[in-house]
Parts: sequence; C-alpha cells; structure tokens
Amino acid sequence: MSKIGIDIIYVCYFNHKELENSLKSLRDFFYKSEFILNVVIWDNSNNYSLYNQFLIIYKEFNSEYLNIVYKLSYDNFGFGGGCNKAFEYTFNDLIMILNCDTSFALSSIADFKKMIKFCTSKSPIVGPKILTKNGLIHSSCFSFDPISVFLKPLRHIRYIGNYTKFIPEYKTFKKRIDRITYEGLDKTKPSYVDWVSGCCMLVQRNFFEECGGFDLRFFLYFEDVDFCRKAKDLNKNVIFNPTFEIIHYAKHSSRSMKGVISTILMNKMARYHLISWVKYMFKWRNDFILKVKYFISRFFLKNK
Repeated sequence: MSKIGIDIIYVCYFNHKELENSLKSLRDFFYKSEFILNVVIWDNSNNYSLYNQFLIIYKEFNSEYLNIVYKLSYDNFGFGGGCNKAFEYTFNDLIMILNCDTSFALSSIADFKKMIKFCTSKSPIVGPKILTKNGLIHSSCFSFDPISVFLKPLRHIRYIGNYTKFIPEYKTFKKRIDRITYEGLDKTKPSYVDWVSGCCMLVQRNFFEECGGFDLRFFLYFEDVDFCRKAKDLNKNVIFNPTFEIIHYAKHSSRSMKGVISTILMNKMARYHLISWVKYMFKWRNDFILKVKYFISRFFLKNK
C-alpha cells in the first residue's frame, strides 16, 4: 500500500499542554493508516525554558509515520505569520492547518479520505464540522455577505455585557447577522461556502503559494477570512465538509471579560479582533461599496 504524505501546521503560543494533547489525538488517529505526517510546530512563545521542556515531549511522538519539526521563533509573528513561517518546512501537496486545542477523537480515516478527495479534486480549501467539547456544533462555515461582516461585532457584544445581550434579539439585526453562519443551510452534507474556520483547514500547497499565504497585516483573527477571500478573488472554491468532525476546545479569549468598555480597554485579544475586523473591511472595501451601491440603486428604482 502506497503512503500518502500530509503536512500538519501548528502555531503555538504558551499553550504547550493543549498542543501535547492534540498531538496525542493526531498520533492515535493516524496510527497504522496509509498516511505519513510531517508535523511542523512554529512556537511563537520565544521561551527557551518551555522549548527545552517540550523538546523531550515531542520526541516521544516521532515514529515511522509521524515526523515532527519543532521551531522556536525569535519573535511572535501571530497566527497567520506563524503559518507562513512553518510553511517553509513543509513539502507535501496537502497541508492541514490546526489549532493546538483540537482533537480528532470523533472521526475516522474514511472521513478524512473524503476531505482529501474534495481538496485534491474540487477545492483548494476544505474545512470540517467543528464541535465543542460538549458535543455541540460550533460555527464552522461562513458567508462574505458584506452587511453581515459589518455587523459581525454584534455577535460578540452579546456575550460581554448584560445591557448588550438584547441587540441580536431585534429581528432585523438577528436575521442579517445569522447570514454570516449560513443559517438554514443543510449542514449534514458538503457544501460550497465562502470561508471556513482557521482552527482546522486542509489546503492545497499550490494555492498557498499562489495566494502568498496569510496576509501579515492580520496578526490575530480574520486571517482565515482573508485567506478564503483571496480564494474567491482567484476564482477558487471553498468547501465545508461535515462528514469529518473535529473537537475544538476554544477559550474565546476575545470575549472572556464582561462589559464592552472594559473589554476594549483591558482585553488585548478583543482589541486584536476589533483591529483585524477594521483592516479586513478596509482591504476588501469594494465588497462593501458594491453592496451600498446595490441598496442605493434598489432604493431609487423602488421610488421612481
């Protein structure tokens, strides 16, 4: 039986325990399969003490089907920048980008082969169904609908203050915001979507090279949105494949504090999220301009 090579990229930042658990899941999942993994860990922590501790741990995972390349960064390049750095140590046709807090405990090799088939024949980017640690379905695929992207912060505001939770309850807002997560889409079967979560995505090497990897202006958050938006710009498809499932032990750091003002002032992750949202809207401003022009034209046609 011929072996299939896959590159796995992790970007680590002071979450080595989560990474260790994810590597265990990875090792168990691919044990005695036809896949050979080249796992590249880019550690943004810049901490030699943690580096030396983890060196002992990761060597235990090396085997004939799982090779680990562990690189300690001299600086924090963010998630997208870390992926770009790790890409330099990959060599296979397909690359899976994974968060350190993910697990393959719920899926099978047969399910993974379907991901491979989609990524090699139909789309350069494929994302799985994402589940929470409690087994609930996490938002896994999203739309570029400009108005929904513009209103995206409202999805987070409802989690951080008693006086803001009512905002999405307004039917007009809620209906528009829900477009971003394809409410109403049958999420039991594969679908073409606009973007999939960066916590787990399978990517063609050729596409990664063609689009230049992740845009470095997005230090944290929206790098996956922008990455998939570049696919659309290059007339490429993105596929959501729910037959493959992963568990994401997300901490949602950007909305861990209560109160909008406190969150902006005291929560660095929330500020990163807000800044990246603004940068995304500016970079792809033509999407929003075209949508505004469309509404204006409809308004004048309606009132002629």
